[in-house]
Amino acid sequence: MSLIASVPTTKKALTQYLSQRLFKRISLSLSEDRSQILRYEDLAQNAASLRLDRAFLHASPAVLSHLVAYLSRKERLSLGVLRLFVEDPFFRRSPSPQKQVGLFYDLEEVHLRVQSKYLPSPTGAGICWFQERARKQVASLTYGFFSRRDWLIQINRALDSPKVPLYFLEYIIYHEALHALFPPHLSSGGRILVHTKAFKEQEQKFPYFSQAKQFGQQFFQTYRQEKMLIWQDTANGRISNTKKKERTRKRGSF
Repeated sequence: MSLIASVPTTKKALTQYLSQRLFKRISLSLSEDRSQILRYEDLAQNAASLRLDRAFLHASPAVLSHLVAYLSRKERLSLGVLRLFVEDPFFRRSPSPQKQVGLFYDLEEVHLRVQSKYLPSPTGAGICWFQERARKQVASLTYGFFSRRDWLIQINRALDSPKVPLYFLEYIIYHEALHALFPPHLSSGGRILVHTKAFKEQEQKFPYFSQAKQFGQQFFQTYRQEKMLIWQDTANGRISNTKKKERTRKRGSF
């Protein structure tokens, strides 16, 4: 099945196509938001608002049919096709310069080491740090992720620490690099399999696979405890400052 149209369409033509097949007046907007490929909302009996990734201007007739099927019937298989479509290398963007040198680790240096020692073939992917936003509850910790749209490996800056052994950072980079070599697979049930059988088999060839898995669990527990203590100290500081302001106001009141 071809995903990319030979000739891109226009916003006006796409709006007309969707309006005719959904039997509604569609108010269409296009975005570059990579985190959300579409957002659909019924406005009235015969009207709806639809926000799409701009990539859909290049969608083939087959992809547009799946778009209609998902919007009208919420078909799971169609959603899987849409996700694979927007992750197609055709839409890959040239990554802008990124921060690679940390306080303790140079990501590019470690990345080159992983490619030369462990990966079956080079990926051509870029690499950079990312900063996870502060959260009150730390239920999980994303060590890294791979963006197919940017062809970029991003590693959590929490790993830029002397507490993190080199083999663990190498494992995380190795894991994310494998996503470039083993793309997602769409199952017959419409599920996108990110970690395929081939992916897992290659992942387990990493020399320190078991040690890295164990350290990752230990590091998360320590990280969560430290974040909770920091949050509590910050909250206590806010409460203390609030009480001081209240006492100041009372002294100055008449």
